[in-house]
Amino acid sequence: MKIVTKVINQISFEEAEKRIDEESIQAGISGKENTLMSYFLKKILIFISAFIVPIIFFSVMTSYDMNQIAKGGRYLFLTIIFIFIMIVLLNIYVYVRIYWKMNFSYLNQFNFRLLTFLLLEISVVGYSSITILGSLNKYSPFLVVSILVLYYVIVYKLVEVILSTQVYEEFNRNYGLQLQVKKWKQLLSRFPIVLFIIMIIGMQGYRLSKSFFIFTHRDTPLTILYSFIGDLGAVLIAICVALLPTIVFNSKIFVRGALLKKYTEKFREKYKATDKEWYGEK
Repeated sequence: MKIVTKVINQISFEEAEKRIDEESIQAGISGKENTLMSYFLKKILIFISAFIVPIIFFSVMTSYDMNQIAKGGRYLFLTIIFIFIMIVLLNIYVYVRIYWKMNFSYLNQFNFRLLTFLLLEISVVGYSSITILGSLNKYSPFLVVSILVLYYVIVYKLVEVILSTQVYEEFNRNYGLQLQVKKWKQLLSRFPIVLFIIMIIGMQGYRLSKSFFIFTHRDTPLTILYSFIGDLGAVLIAICVALLPTIVFNSKIFVRGALLKKYTEKFREKYKATDKEWYGEK
């Protein structure tokens, strides 16, 4: 997101204050999204929710005896444990970084939305990669791990493209910039659900045709080809699922929060807010 940072640096305070009024700032501090419960409680609930599945998994895992697991399946078991540990560690890192380093009242809305998206994205990507392990466990461990690494890289790059595209469109729409956004990036940022639906329909068609060919062409190159297509489809579906959390990303709130953070003192002085009102309790 370094490119996004460069674009944000192009926006002057004079331009930012035209788009960010006191009402929108108050909405971020104690507005509509804050009527039922405080942002503090919301962040705690989101944080706890992110650990429900890992807690269940580790609770069940304690009943397993490693000696009873076949040697060929131990790497799979250990890889799944490693993925869950990384999900937990990354979620903790994100929460601590956002809550402790940016815990200012004027960034309440920004922090909550960003935290929700990041925790959801980390969890979904991690759990999706476990489904890839289950689909590809017939291959060599080295190949499976290599595919997992490639999966993480592809998802990271695609998510980065989607978020940067949404931010660019927000700047073009509301801040008077004319940033070039390629058509394929626009399509990708707008249709993650459509991509997922298309993949599901395609996999259902594959399953129906596969059952026919396996029944009529046992142990043939065609059967092997269909098996490979099924494995590739599982990876593609996992990628589509990993893109779904981008739907909850709000580019308008993200840009507004980034500009508030950049010109925090100027906005505080403009609206005559005290340090306590603006930054919260220290």
